[in-house]
Amino acid sequence: MPNSCHNNLSHYFWFGAFYLIRILGSGWLVPIAHGFRKFFSSKLVEVDLKTELRWLLEGHNLKGNDPAYVRTSEKNLQEEYKKSIDNLTIDPANRLRRTVETLKIEKSKINMLEAKIQKLERKYRK
Repeated sequence: MPNSCHNNLSHYFWFGAFYLIRILGSGWLVPIAHGFRKFFSSKLVEVDLKTELRWLLEGHNLKGNDPAYVRTSEKNLQEEYKKSIDNLTIDPANRLRRTVETLKIEKSKINMLEAKIQKLERKYRK
């Protein structure tokens, strides 16, 4: 009995965790590796990454004679990848941190403009 239970559990995890993942709410089963590649590729497209660079980031070889004409450095690939980090990250903390930084910069610009306006108002009231 314990052996059959163990076999059923290992069979379930083999098919449930390594091969298939259920898409929430749809009832569809998608292979995990395919789903991950599709997610990764879609998120790279969303940030308008060039096709050749996307292929390189996905681990593919360039097609045709592109390897002779398209040459990019590791640093360039890293910079292009950084563009998509917010979209690839499930945890919203990184996006929120960027939003806070942007809002702080905007607030400081607004404060500077308000100070300039007040200075001009004082100058022309005299």
